[in-house]
Amino acid sequence: METDDEDPFALDEEENVAIEEPKAHNPIEENLIQHLNEINEQIERAEKERDNIQNVTKKILDNLAKKAYFFDEDDSSESETE
Repeated sequence: METDDEDPFALDEEENVAIEEPKAHNPIEENLIQHLNEINEQIERAEKERDNIQNVTKKILDNLAKKAYFFDEDDSSESETE
């Protein structure tokens, strides 16, 4: 009768068995991650709004500058004819 001194539950090196540890359910972490994602989305929306407002403001300022330029030209030509 042969007796083996080996552990019957030991894994052989040749057996590439992935042992997965169960992930603990952490509701606090999940809640924080959810809030983080919501905040990141709000930041993205705010940045898009900021860019949009900057573009609209630039267009308005350009239009006002053109009108002011033409208005100044009209005033100077009228004063020269008097």
